[in-house]
Amino acid sequence: MKEISLLKAKWICINWLRSGRLNEAVRLMNQSHLRTSFKLKVDGMAKKRSSGKKSGFTLISEERLIELYRAMVHFRLIDELPGCKTTERKEALVAGVLLHLRKDDRVLLAAHHRGHRLLKGEKLERLLNRSELNAQNGLIPIEENSTGAQQVMLAAGVAMALKAEKKNSATIVFIEGNQTAGKAWETALKFTVQHNLGLIIVCYGASAPKQDKSRKQLKVSLDEPGTRSAVKGLPPALQVDGSDCVAVYRVTQEALTHAREGSRPTVIRALGSKEISAEGVVMEDPMTRMENYLRSKNLLPRKLQKSILSEFKAKLKLASMR
Repeated sequence: MKEISLLKAKWICINWLRSGRLNEAVRLMNQSHLRTSFKLKVDGMAKKRSSGKKSGFTLISEERLIELYRAMVHFRLIDELPGCKTTERKEALVAGVLLHLRKDDRVLLAAHHRGHRLLKGEKLERLLNRSELNAQNGLIPIEENSTGAQQVMLAAGVAMALKAEKKNSATIVFIEGNQTAGKAWETALKFTVQHNLGLIIVCYGASAPKQDKSRKQLKVSLDEPGTRSAVKGLPPALQVDGSDCVAVYRVTQEALTHAREGSRPTVIRALGSKEISAEGVVMEDPMTRMENYLRSKNLLPRKLQKSILSEFKAKLKLASMR
């Protein structure tokens, strides 16, 4: 790690503490020789983390977990509207990636990505009227029939423009799994590495590895051995269960940090959340999975669940009348 000032190191540590990245904060704190009082504070939080349920500490706050669930509900309801339903439910993936982005972050989307557009801040009225994507709220329109390589190069151009303006922003693009192969795809990925672009490439629809039928935990750290792509010059790749919203959120927050602070591209490979996988394993519905997770933490009483559902249905009805 290159040397940085004590003030900057402390600022980074504080931000990492707020986002739950305690291990990174402790390492940077020790390398930067920060004051003893600040060390004690970080060490105390790290001990709480290791003590598990007794401390009540979680990497993601209870409020954010509810926000993730609310975003999933909104996406599901939009996705189930006539003419909108997709062949594969992606509410866990999209909510985990798009929630809590900054205003200066950019997301490349096609017009048919209505659920994505909703979670990025586009108004319901435009979505229900099937309006073309409006280049606002950090949205960048892409052609419906463009290839994965073309989308990556377009995203690279956006990221280069942000870098030229010295904006520490991230650019995100969603690519279907069947478009992530070939010479053009590899060349596009290498281009993002050569120019140190703050780009996150989310590839979805990949098949689960045969050796891991349970798919309980697929998230890996960018800094762990073996996670960097096998081909030299490609960006590091993270693999995550696309039906696990919490895991997707954690992976995305890590990738966002690298994109914003280090201008480093990352590929997130999200395994498909189809009801039956290629190996014949029946997969749990992403919504049911999130609901069970929240109930295990006593965060989703029936009253709150019904309230989230009814409130958005009322908004949908009102927007459709305008």
